[in-house]
Amino acid sequence: MTLKRLFDLLLAIAVGFAIVAGIAYGLRLAAGTTGMGLPALDVVFVPQGWFTPTRVTLLDASSVRIEGVTQGLTWSAPPDQRQWIVGGSTLVLTEGAAYTYPVRDDGTVIVDYTFGGQQSLGQAAGWRVVRITQRDGALDRAAAFVVVDLTKRVWLRRTGPVQFTQTPME
Repeated sequence: MTLKRLFDLLLAIAVGFAIVAGIAYGLRLAAGTTGMGLPALDVVFVPQGWFTPTRVTLLDASSVRIEGVTQGLTWSAPPDQRQWIVGGSTLVLTEGAAYTYPVRDDGTVIVDYTFGGQQSLGQAAGWRVVRITQRDGALDRAAAFVVVDLTKRVWLRRTGPVQFTQTPME
């Protein structure tokens, strides 16, 4: 391999890395703090440092309970206008059902979500996403995502920007 070919190869690799980094940065900006509506991308690109899930419990074949703690979360609305809006989706499609929960004073979050709304699905298969949104008055301030697999009975604990570990459900 000639020196010129080696230089061209290194230049092409550097340009490729720059393009990938630019795309990742653009997706991060597009996701913001509440997501862009594409669950698979939102799970990765929305910063979720304000919510740490501590336990996920399988309630029945299509329902989960998520418990966790909030850190560094600020509110501007009065206490009676603070809510958690909980929705669900597959990794691609968002479900229409959403549940509202009041905010607890102790910084903990305990929410339930039934995939498929009030319908009986029998068994919701595959990876699913539960979205927990901080509703501060009339504004959605931040969102956190918990990825669960109801058939394998595991959930993904985020351990880094794009790192997850499987944790068994209770």
